[in-house]
Amino acid sequence: MENENRDILSYQLEVAKEFGLKEAEADFLSKIKDWKTREWYLICIIDGMPLEDLLILAKAAADIDKVKKARIENWSKKVSKTDRLNQTVLKLKDEVSDVCKESQEIKKVISENIEQAFKQQSKAQEDIIKSKEEMILMLEQKVKSLEEERGKERLYRNSVQVRDDASSQPSGIRGWFFNVRKAGDTGKFIRTYLKDEKYSVEQKEFLIECIEEGIQIKDIEVLASPNLSVSTMKRLKEMILKYNK
Repeated sequence: MENENRDILSYQLEVAKEFGLKEAEADFLSKIKDWKTREWYLICIIDGMPLEDLLILAKAAADIDKVKKARIENWSKKVSKTDRLNQTVLKLKDEVSDVCKESQEIKKVISENIEQAFKQQSKAQEDIIKSKEEMILMLEQKVKSLEEERGKERLYRNSVQVRDDASSQPSGIRGWFFNVRKAGDTGKFIRTYLKDEKYSVEQKEFLIECIEEGIQIKDIEVLASPNLSVSTMKRLKEMILKYNK
């Protein structure tokens, strides 16, 4: 009889291992003498009933009916939790649906505003481009006029020693073109920078400021790039001025 009980226990433990039986649970089952009662404890373990609850039943010497009852109560708790979870999921689903409807309405309003803003921005860009083209045309005309006067002013320019003091330089638009000529090839400056669409308006204004300050074309070639921000080009200009001192 004892051998038969051991064989049944071994068989039950083998079955339980297929369901991931833990060592503590196996030790618990091995202490249950009656194989029928042990069978129901095994079913409870497979159902996921906590070992602590089974130990309480075993300590109270619960019979099979009490073990079955405890198993049903455990299942009732699980089902109750599942129902609450389902209710929560359904509630969240309804909330998500409401949010989606609101999001679609908001998306529509935002889309309309973006389209309007895009049209306004496009018009502003067209105005800027037109203004920029007019500025370039004006500069080209003035440069052409000044180039015609270059021969007349050559003797004067050779006799003047250019100083770093800004007060010694001509003022106004004539002074600007004087700095352009002093810095290098005026046509090259306009072609390379003012007419290059890759440079933004802010970048071109900064490069014009460099010419006004007497920065040489060769130095402008070092710091100028459409891929650099104005702040970065300013830092490069400061480094060049410091190096040229």
